Amino acid sequence: MKTFYRLVSIAVFCAAMTAISCGEATTDVNDDGGSIIPSNPSKPEEPDNTKVRKISKITQINDNYTRSWTLDYDANERVSKIDCVEGESGDYSKWEYNIRYYDDELNIFYSDEYDSGYVFISLNKSGYIASYAEEWEDDGYAGSYEQTFEYNLQGYLQEFEDVYYEIDESGEYTSGWGVTYKWSSGNIASRERYDTEDGEEDYSERWTMTYNNKKQDVINLDINAFVEYYSYDIGLEYFDGSCALALGLVGKTNKNLITKSVGECSDGAIYEITYKWSYDEDGYPIQCTAEGWYTYDSVQEDIAYSYEFEYVD
Repeated sequence: MKTFYRLVSIAVFCAAMTAISCGEATTDVNDDGGSIIPSNPSKPEEPDNTKVRKISKITQINDNYTRSWTLDYDANERVSKIDCVEGESGDYSKWEYNIRYYDDELNIFYSDEYDSGYVFISLNKSGYIASYAEEWEDDGYAGSYEQTFEYNLQGYLQEFEDVYYEIDESGEYTSGWGVTYKWSSGNIASRERYDTEDGEEDYSERWTMTYNNKKQDVINLDINAFVEYYSYDIGLEYFDGSCALALGLVGKTNKNLITKSVGECSDGAIYEITYKWSYDEDGYPIQCTAEGWYTYDSVQEDIAYSYEFEYVD
């Protein structure tokens, strides 16, 4: 029987975006290529609306496939529950996360139709994840699984590493992967994922990102974590990597909204995606449309999907 030991450190640091006011009676276009719909009679250069709004639902649409996250909040306006649904053509799966906050700990309960489990999370001094670990022994087998997170002094994530170790009668085996991050002007400018096996390390993909000038301090989540292609490089047991990034559980979040990402992989695949944002009449983002392509082995395929955002009020 396996015995698990979990040690995790997390805190919620919510980021968002500065609003823009709206323009003419017809649909207007922003400097990032996004549209404002509908619009007001006047459009000042700088927004005067700084109310922070809470997102209630995020929906991904990709042909017949949909995925959604519905968020509930506690009395302190922290995310306390996330209901997730995904699938296509009426065949959907559902799961949920329940989050409870204590002075020095978070408690996340995950459940779906097949499985459920708790993760008890202690907080470090900065309030971010420091590490996550499991160990087990079972009939001659022993192993461990560890994730570590490194930040700079300003609280920006620098590296995430995931290491798996196993020993049995045939010997020892170690494998893993990790991601390094480079920041510029408050945004993740690039990230590189690498794979390791028995101490040998090799990169598997590199991504570079660009952003618009819309600050994220008028919504309570970093929605880049959802819309960006392959943003979920961080995986936590019983918790969605996109949610961890969006809620600020792994350091400070992006300052602005993403407009382009380019990926190059060690297997020869290349990706290029652009993101166009639409805003409501008060300047809050309500939709992001992603379009692009990837090539692999001389074959090019299109990439197209969109996200929609709803607010509590």
